Amino acid sequence: MKDVLKINELVHVYGILEHARLGSVFPPEDFVPEEKGPEAIPRVHAIVLKRLRHNNPLLMETVLNTKSLEPSFPKFLTEPLGRLRTSSARGDLFSSLLGCFKGDALAAEYTLLHLISSGIHSDRTADSPYPNTLPALNIVCPLTVNHGATTGGIVKSTENSSSLLVNRLRLLLPCVVTQFAPIQLTLESLNNGPSLMPIRDATKGALNAGRLQLPDGTEVFVDETGMTTGQLQPRGLLNLRALSLLATRQRVPYDFQFYSQDWETKCSVLIISTGPSLIKPTLTVPWIEEPDLIPHDFVYDQSDLKWADIRKFITIVATSDKEYSIEPSLQKRVNDDFVNWRRDKETYIDADDFAVMLCLLRLRCLTYGEDEATLEQWEKVCELEKQRRGRLAASKNQVATT
Repeated sequence: MKDVLKINELVHVYGILEHARLGSVFPPEDFVPEEKGPEAIPRVHAIVLKRLRHNNPLLMETVLNTKSLEPSFPKFLTEPLGRLRTSSARGDLFSSLLGCFKGDALAAEYTLLHLISSGIHSDRTADSPYPNTLPALNIVCPLTVNHGATTGGIVKSTENSSSLLVNRLRLLLPCVVTQFAPIQLTLESLNNGPSLMPIRDATKGALNAGRLQLPDGTEVFVDETGMTTGQLQPRGLLNLRALSLLATRQRVPYDFQFYSQDWETKCSVLIISTGPSLIKPTLTVPWIEEPDLIPHDFVYDQSDLKWADIRKFITIVATSDKEYSIEPSLQKRVNDDFVNWRRDKETYIDADDFAVMLCLLRLRCLTYGEDEATLEQWEKVCELEKQRRGRLAASKNQVATT
């Protein structure tokens, strides 16, 4: 089995735990001592080992098996009652994110779709002709935010508002994802903090786990708001490279002292930064808060059934085996829009941006219980991307004028 399992893969093990602290119920003279090295490390003697398709303990594996005799997942999405449940869970998640982002619907929508994209495994959707996963998401907290003609002014986004946003997200995200790994990215943490990549300890002859040695399906939350100017030391450069590899290529480097090797992983990355992130490329969304909106007290009870429903919703939609399609007439419209955008310098997009839009379209359809793209959803995706690019252009202009 060791030749089949991947290093970060989740498995369900039925077996016997052996640990020095547990002692033994058998007399020591009944056994021949075993060479186990200088340290007594825990061992599990597996009797049954089962691969897990997802990391959500709230859902049994059979619930997500659409090829079984009990196709519960298609009913969840396609039947009227199922669509109502999907809409309710999506609405609850969006409302929670909207409050977290102080009324910024654009940031809330992109974060919602990011969470759905996070649970999609590329090996399961490799045969799909449509993009399935989004790049790492970077929510940018600019120092000055132009609200445009609707508010008629410029609102300052201070360090305090950025830190408050980070605090709210650190409270909310553990309620809606199964595995959560926060990482505070500063000059000090990169240069002198714990290693992000696993490194072999030559004296012990063992591999020390880095902070990025995480099980598949983990949501990595990077707080970059405390980053300052300064010099990155060799250790800092290695840590930054490790995090960048995870965010952009879904790989984590392992340092074996005399050589290093990159191993595939399936963790998603959400970055909060003031200004563009050090990690590139990402799907960047400038955050614009409503200045007069006061968020409610962010005290969450994870035992609340609402969060359980949201977690189930994210897992079920992300692990869907449903066949997603775009009818020929809509596909022609999408292709024509892409060609027309590339003819104009102001609306020009490259192939990567177009792939992101197709992925956004697929994710929006799935979160609304639709297995076929619609013109309404495509137009909504176009509007979302238009708003996002408008914010990016505005933030670049502000930087140029300061």
